Amino acid sequence: MDGLELLLKEDRAFAMNLLTIFISNSAPLLALCGECSRRGRQVIGDKEEDKMVNPAILALLLYKLGCKKEDYMNSPVFKLGTLLALANSLQYHYCKYVRTSEEDRKKNIVNAPVQLVGISMLSAAETRTRQTIGILGARIRPYRTWARTDMGEDMGLSRWMQKQFSVISFALAESSLPESLGPIEKSELYLGYMAGVSGKTTGENENDEGGKQNG
Repeated sequence: MDGLELLLKEDRAFAMNLLTIFISNSAPLLALCGECSRRGRQVIGDKEEDKMVNPAILALLLYKLGCKKEDYMNSPVFKLGTLLALANSLQYHYCKYVRTSEEDRKKNIVNAPVQLVGISMLSAAETRTRQTIGILGARIRPYRTWARTDMGEDMGLSRWMQKQFSVISFALAESSLPESLGPIEKSELYLGYMAGVSGKTTGENENDEGGKQNG
């Protein structure tokens, strides 16, 4: 009934209430889906479209609130979500070629931490938004330093991720980020994160591989 009412009525307060409830109930699942997708694993189904259900609902609720795709995809908060996903990619790539033996790589095993740096800062980004960028920069610095000097088989991807991190970080430095996020901004953050994980905003084309979950 709520779904039908949402589609048939133009009621901003009702849509905002649904968005608040949805974010509260599904934020951990959205983050988990992004993390597992990054590692090439399924969470809530075997089909590609299953992973898009929650982001599609978020996008629909934002649309009912007057927030269109072409607007929120250019918002600083959306870019912050993308940056967090990119941090995951860079750390995972580092772990693949620095922490993982060649023998394990041939078996599609990656010696990566249970929780990558980007997803570990997703909650903090909601309440300490501006501080998150500085903390993320410090935590990701060793992986960026490695990417600049990587001469391995995927050094092109390392350089590309390093460059993308710089581009998005610079754009955020020039933007006005809120100190904390409301329901609409949280939606933008998670949509940016999910888009960054899938490579749909960054053009990433790396083959996902399963990770060996070592601390």
